[in-house]
Amino acid sequence: MSSNMKDIKGYKILNINLNGIRHHVLFKKHESNKSDDRSIFLCNLPIATDFKTLKKFFEKHSIGATIENFTNSYLTDSIEDIVIDLPSLTSDLKDPEVNESFKLPKNCGVLTFIDKAAFQLAFTNLNKLSNKEEIIDWPINSNSFGSSYFLNQYQSQILDIQELSNDVNQSLIDFDQAEKESMENFQNQKQLVDDDGFTLVVGNQRKTKAGILGNQQQLKNKLNSEKVQKKEKTKEKEDFYRFQLRQRKKDEMNDLLRKFKADQEKVQQMKEKKRFRPY
Repeated sequence: MSSNMKDIKGYKILNINLNGIRHHVLFKKHESNKSDDRSIFLCNLPIATDFKTLKKFFEKHSIGATIENFTNSYLTDSIEDIVIDLPSLTSDLKDPEVNESFKLPKNCGVLTFIDKAAFQLAFTNLNKLSNKEEIIDWPINSNSFGSSYFLNQYQSQILDIQELSNDVNQSLIDFDQAEKESMENFQNQKQLVDDDGFTLVVGNQRKTKAGILGNQQQLKNKLNSEKVQKKEKTKEKEDFYRFQLRQRKKDEMNDLLRKFKADQEKVQQMKEKKRFRPY
């Protein structure tokens, strides 16, 4: 990163000194549904940055900008690199049920001030420091980047033996209970009777409720599909037979009409020959 660069993609750059090492912290106004215009989004924060560190920094460079709280990403101390969609997470946190720290990228955080006046004071001073391109000392503990810090981080990842044993035992108990419930559901499914009065036959290979219900659902979908197809074909046949029925009735009416006219002509002929005796 060039020394004369003051911002990048909407972020202002703050040059800081970490025990003789130059480091860049990116910051901008935090934008989210829950934000009330008094928060700053910080990116690429040094390790071990916490509320006390930021409080010391602003007490020196922005007196009067009282900090209310600091939300650090839970990924900051993670030993794994996780790819995160930055735009969707830093600009609009849509789900109010999820803790904000779970949505922040690694080594990032949201700094909230006590009111808008404190925020404006701090943001203005940060902009001045960024524009001057000064290298500012970062208030860190001298042991933060030493071997003791990383040793403590490593030791914090090691579980207590008794606690680990209790967790494993509880997991095994939960597994046995779940398997027992699954077998009970399996036995109950053997007595399952569908809407048509048929008893469900369960093979030995289907020993879980999910397997039974899954196959049952597939069978139900297949039957429904066959019923729909059969209904459509029946409807086509009914329409065809209805047409034949109408045509047949029409032909019968025409035949009756011809016979009626023939009978009229015959009666007329018999009247002319004086042979017509209706009684």
